[in-house]
Amino acid sequence: MPLRLGTWYLPDTHLRSYTVLKTKETVRALLERLPDNCTVEDVLYQLYVLQEVERGRADVAAGRTIPHSRVADELRRKWLLGAAK
Repeated sequence: MPLRLGTWYLPDTHLRSYTVLKTKETVRALLERLPDNCTVEDVLYQLYVLQEVERGRADVAAGRTIPHSRVADELRRKWLLGAAK
């Protein structure tokens, strides 16, 4: 899946808030935060995490969420059915 270009949110370590950045700025900021001996896999993983966080924020903004109580009930039911086997 290709990386989606757009707006990213990086935590501002000094202010404990999120800074809105464009894709190129995000990649630059990410590279600055990673250690000098990081691997390409490290960079790709961090970009993947940022992409998934952005996707989650978009889901929340669009109302595509599931209440915690419903998830807990479904997992509890699944665990009970699995234990009965």
